[in-house]
Amino acid sequence: MKKKKINKSNRDDNKIVDKIDGNASVSDSLSVSQDGSVNDQKNDEIDSQGVVDKIDGNVSVSDSLSVSQDESFDDQKNDEIDSQEVVNSSIDMNDDFQEQNSDDVANFYENNNEHVMEENQANESSVNNDLSLHKSSSNHKILLILFCLIGFIFILSFILFRKSIYFNYSEQDFVFDVGSNYSNPIVSACYGNKFKCKSIDVSVDSDVDISTIGVYKVTYTAKSGSHVKKLVKDVSIVDREKPVIETDSDSLSVCPNASSYDVLYKAYDNYDGDITSNVSQDTTDDSLILSVSDSSNNVVTKNISLIREDLAAPSITLSGNQTVYVPINSTYSEAGYSAVDNCDGDVTSNVTVSGSVDTSKAGTYNITYSVSDSLSNSTTVTRKVNVYAPNGDGSKVIYLTFDDGPSVYTGELLGILARYNVKATFFVTNISSNYSYYIKQAYEQGHSIALHTSSHNYSRIYSSIDAYFNDLNEINETVKSMTGSYSNLLRFPGGSSNTVSRRYSSGIMSQLSTMVQDRGFKYFDWNVSSGDADGRVHSSEEYANNIINGLGNGSYYIVLQHDTNINSIRSVGTVIEYGLSHGYTFKALDYSSPVVHHKIAN
Repeated sequence: MKKKKINKSNRDDNKIVDKIDGNASVSDSLSVSQDGSVNDQKNDEIDSQGVVDKIDGNVSVSDSLSVSQDESFDDQKNDEIDSQEVVNSSIDMNDDFQEQNSDDVANFYENNNEHVMEENQANESSVNNDLSLHKSSSNHKILLILFCLIGFIFILSFILFRKSIYFNYSEQDFVFDVGSNYSNPIVSACYGNKFKCKSIDVSVDSDVDISTIGVYKVTYTAKSGSHVKKLVKDVSIVDREKPVIETDSDSLSVCPNASSYDVLYKAYDNYDGDITSNVSQDTTDDSLILSVSDSSNNVVTKNISLIREDLAAPSITLSGNQTVYVPINSTYSEAGYSAVDNCDGDVTSNVTVSGSVDTSKAGTYNITYSVSDSLSNSTTVTRKVNVYAPNGDGSKVIYLTFDDGPSVYTGELLGILARYNVKATFFVTNISSNYSYYIKQAYEQGHSIALHTSSHNYSRIYSSIDAYFNDLNEINETVKSMTGSYSNLLRFPGGSSNTVSRRYSSGIMSQLSTMVQDRGFKYFDWNVSSGDADGRVHSSEEYANNIINGLGNGSYYIVLQHDTNINSIRSVGTVIEYGLSHGYTFKALDYSSPVVHHKIAN
C-alpha cells in the first residue's frame, strides 16, 4: 500500500511540473521560491528530479519574458502584489503536496497561468499606448519649433526691410573742454532700410554754452516726406585741465627745526581762476608738498625741496639813536636793545653788552652789543656815545623851522624838541584842520607860530595880489583862534624865489615881497635844506646828514624841514645832538631874528 501511494505521488508530481512549465510568465523572482519547494520535496524524500528537469527546460522561456514582465511591473505596481500572492499560494501548495488532491493543484495552476497571460497582454497594450503618446508629443514639439522659426524670420525680415529714418554719430563727439572751440557734433541721417538708405538733411537746435561747465541738450531733426524723427543728445562741457601752482623757487632754505615754512606760491585754474586759498600743504623731512584741486576735481601737486640749514646771524636793534650826544657831567642811560634770530626767535636775553661811558670826560665812547644763535651764528653792533662840553655862546645859532603842518606827526616832533629843551618855529597851514590843536600845543610849549598859507594851492594863492592876502588872512585867523593873537612872521609858499607863480601872475613875487613888509610882516626863506621836499623817500639819517653838512662857521642857519615827513622829524634828534656838541645854539624865530631872503625870480 505504501509503495503504491508513492507512485501516485510521483505521477502527481509530474503533473505539477507540467503545470509549472506552462507558467513561464512567472518572473525570475519565483525561481528562488520554486527552488526552495524542490529542496523541501527532497527533505520529504520525494523523487523530484523530474520536477527539476522540467524547471530547467523552462529557463529560457522565463528569461525571454523577464524584460516584458519587468516593464509591466514598473508600470503596474498593483500587479506585482497579485503575482506575489500567486507565488505564495504555489509555495504553500507545494508544502502540502502529499495532503492535497493532485487534480485540484493542476486546476489551480491552469487557472493561474491564464491569469498571468491576461496580465501580460494588458501590459503589452499599455506599452503600445505609451509609445503612441510619445510619438504624438514629439510631433507637437516639432510643430511648435517650426512655428517659432517662421515667426522669427518674419520679424527679422520686418526689421531689415522696414523703411525708417536712421541716425549715425559717434558718442565721443559729445564731450568738449570748457573754453574750447565749439561746433555742434556731426550727426548724419538717412531714410530707408538696412540695405538701402538715402541720405537726408539734419537740422540742429542747440543752447550749448562752451564757457560754462554743464550738460546741455542738443536736438537733431531729420525729415523725409511725412516722416520726421528727432534725436536728443547730451553734450557735456567739462574741465579736464589741471590747475597750475607757481612758486618763486623749487627749493627752500629752512631752519633745521622748522615745522612751518614761509613760501610764496600762487595757484591758478583755467576755469576757477585764482584758487591760491585752496592750496594745502603737507611735509616730509626733505619736501614741502603743495596740492590743490579745482571744482572738477583735477588735482595737481608740486614738491619743493627743503634745505635744512641756518646760515643767518641774529639781528640786534638798538632803541634810540645809534649815535648819542651826552653833555659832560650828566648821566648816560642805556636806551635798550632787542635781538631776534630767524630760527631761535627772541634771543634778547643772550645779548652781551660791553663798554662803558665816563660822562666826566668829554670824548666818544663805544658800547658793543653781541649775540649768537644756537648754531653759533653771531652778530655785533656798536652805539657811539659822544660826551661833549657845551660851548655855545650864541655866536652860532640854528633855527629849526617846519612847514606845511600841523599833521599827524607833529605830536612826535613836539616830544623830541621837549626832550632836548629846544625851541623851533612852525609855519602853519589849514590843510589838515583836524590837527589844528597842535598849533596851540606848540605855542604853549614856547615855540614860534608863523604863517605859511591856508590852502597851499598855488593857482589860487598866486592868481592875484588880493588872492594872496585873502589866503594869508585865513590862516592868520586860525592862528589867532589857537593862540589868542595874530602872527606877523611868514614864509611864502615855495619861498620868495619860487617860479611856479609865473604860471598865474607875472611879477607877482616882486610885488608881494615888498607889500608884506609894508603891511608889517617879516618873511623868512632858508639857507639850509633837509631835502625832505624832493618827492622821494629818504632815511632819517640822510636828512640829518643833509642838515649837518649844510652847517658851517656862519653865525646863523635857518633850516627848512616839513613836519608832514616822519623821517625828517626823526632826524631832528641827531641834528640837535650834533649842534649841541659842536657849539651851536638852537632858537625859535621872532621879529628881531636875522632874515634870509632868496633872490626874487618872478
